[in-house]
Amino acid sequence: MPLRYLMRAYSAALPKAPGLLILALLLGFSASPEAQTTLAPGDLVVTGLVADGNESFALLATVDIETGTVFTISDKGVNAAGEIQPNRESYREFTTTAPISAGEAFIASEDATPFYPDALGTPTRGSSFISFSTSGDQVLIFQGEDTNPTFIYLYSSNPFDQDFVNTNGDDPDTVNQSGTALPPGLVNGVSAIDFDPHADNTEYDRANGTMGTRAEILALITNSANYTTSNDRFDLMGGSFTIMPDGGGDLPMVVINEIDADQTGTDTGEFVELFNAGTETADLTGLSLVFFNGSDDASYEPAFDLDGVSIAAGDYYVICGDAAVVPNCDMEVGAGTDNLIQNGADAVALLRGDAADFPNDTPASMTDLADLVDAVVYGTDDDDATGLLAALGETIQYDEDATGNKDTESNQRTPDGGATIFTALPTPGAMNAVQTGPETFTALVRGANEVPAVETGARGGATATVRITLISTLALLVVGMMPGATGAAGMLYLAGMAVIGVLFTIPAFSFYSEPNDERARRLFLTSVAWVPVFFALVVLDVLVRW
Repeated sequence: MPLRYLMRAYSAALPKAPGLLILALLLGFSASPEAQTTLAPGDLVVTGLVADGNESFALLATVDIETGTVFTISDKGVNAAGEIQPNRESYREFTTTAPISAGEAFIASEDATPFYPDALGTPTRGSSFISFSTSGDQVLIFQGEDTNPTFIYLYSSNPFDQDFVNTNGDDPDTVNQSGTALPPGLVNGVSAIDFDPHADNTEYDRANGTMGTRAEILALITNSANYTTSNDRFDLMGGSFTIMPDGGGDLPMVVINEIDADQTGTDTGEFVELFNAGTETADLTGLSLVFFNGSDDASYEPAFDLDGVSIAAGDYYVICGDAAVVPNCDMEVGAGTDNLIQNGADAVALLRGDAADFPNDTPASMTDLADLVDAVVYGTDDDDATGLLAALGETIQYDEDATGNKDTESNQRTPDGGATIFTALPTPGAMNAVQTGPETFTALVRGANEVPAVETGARGGATATVRITLISTLALLVVGMMPGATGAAGMLYLAGMAVIGVLFTIPAFSFYSEPNDERARRLFLTSVAWVPVFFALVVLDVLVRW
């Protein structure tokens, strides 16, 4: 309801309760549209297209994208002047419904229900799945109007044709639907890709690398030589990427791939697994693995020098207490070692420097993020170690007890080197489990200045999005009570508002303590129910006091 109508109704019906106009203002302003991200070329890209059979395409964000960001995906061709050509092909306009982190990947599929991932929102300008031609087609991403677009990315399964024009006038039934030129603003090999020869089905081969700076990732995924191509149908695999900040190439593309901090009884099987997500052998000389205690936000011994350690591309390196207990252990502390890694809330960090640079009780706050290769803050159903999160540039604490199996499962990236962490049976020195269940933890990408998304199952209650939600709820409760507290409304209104205020704040605190999709949905439904109950209280209060 427009704010002016809401205020007019209040003014006419509630002459004895003008203070409620404050609440009207609050409700009206809370409906203001969210900001959106203005995308640049290469910010949202395509990493695969299947045109045979049940069709699908894969997307990857290379930057953080805010909730409410609007963009359009089309299979129409473009001429060299940047004019989208008229034909019978499709537009689908999306408005994102949740923040998307750099490195997050999505698959849209004709097989899926719904066709398009929830984070992209429900498309307008057509509800069916975009249809792709096996004679060649394209996936065009742009922002703005069709007549004045800002091109973000172009993926063409045919070679670009700079002479491509609509040679048949404006008759959409006779226009070439399989060709496209490379429009102004996009660069082949940076923000666009074409395939020569044509292939019906194409997807980026992740063996070529999934970790690097934005520029390095774009160079990989816009090179057609890095793709699997076939005229026989296959299913897209997709998968997240790790986008590092510019300058991150000075450090090896090695991540903390798996941590097992807790076992049944005495912890004898603890380990940390490193993984080389790059395309070349990584030399870890000059780096150390350092453990931090969440109780005092400082390091604890031992720290491990990694001088002389090298990891081949796509290989693992395991540090453990007792190699007799942990398979594939490469660096053993000593036979019979137990309780090597604290259970949490704690952290493990891969840092530039010698182990001697991190004596016992070195404050995490002294960490230079420029020397930080990777860090994981974890726990076993513990409160967030906010000091460690801040010091190590992280925003999520991963819970080894997420499924209630902390003694038998580990925190691990899926796929290896990816930006997603979940819990599964330990796999030291071997490929991590493939995530199939609902417990999803999406890692935020180092160097990004994002408002983090709601993470399903993650203990992310301290994130800005969740804090703002709780603060807004409490502010609504306070403002809603003011008319009764000041005498502008009666006791019936005051008592009723206190009751519904408490009922509203319960799901808000629940969402704050453990943000996930189900609790977000519960809070939203409560807020929807709150509005008619509020109006009923207003009417009853006026009738009683009339």
